[in-house]
Amino acid sequence: MYKKIPFLKSSELLSRMELSEKSKKILSGDDTPRVVIEKLTVSGHDIDLLSFFSHALPPREGICWGICCLSKHENWNCRENSKTISSIISWIKEPVERNRVACQTLAMELGTDTPLGWLCLAVDWNGSGSIAPPESPVVMPVAFLYCKALFGAVALSLGIGDRERILLVQNYTEIGLAVAQGDWPLSVNWGGDV
Repeated sequence: MYKKIPFLKSSELLSRMELSEKSKKILSGDDTPRVVIEKLTVSGHDIDLLSFFSHALPPREGICWGICCLSKHENWNCRENSKTISSIISWIKEPVERNRVACQTLAMELGTDTPLGWLCLAVDWNGSGSIAPPESPVVMPVAFLYCKALFGAVALSLGIGDRERILLVQNYTEIGLAVAQGDWPLSVNWGGDV
């Protein structure tokens, strides 16, 4: 059992996801999370594998996984992204309302054309505060909505090149397994462990 995915069976996790028909044929709700990850890895069902990590990890750990995945891209930490990256890291380190609202504001600015925009939405939709603008009535997100945004961020970051995609999925899986086991693989440049 993984420390951060403490389920004996995966039925609840799989019910949150939209699986491909191919993955539905090889997975069972009685499978442990470890078996699901192994089956999806061996079968090459990369999108469902990334979706599983997105839906299985708790919000803070999932968003840590997401930012670490995005960090695998060249030039991702350019000056134009530094404010967004800093805001996401601030929320991971200190998941308080002011940090969530900062990501909410950035999500509205960035939209859904970029992985970082989706990752800001994952922070905003984590379930700890209203997803409506601050001056509006409280609107809480649907349960596990952050999973959809987290998956959007990671999937959008894959790109389309086959060779690059294979390496990225391998990296994302390694990071996901580390986070599932309880590690916080934030770069030392970001202030290290939380």
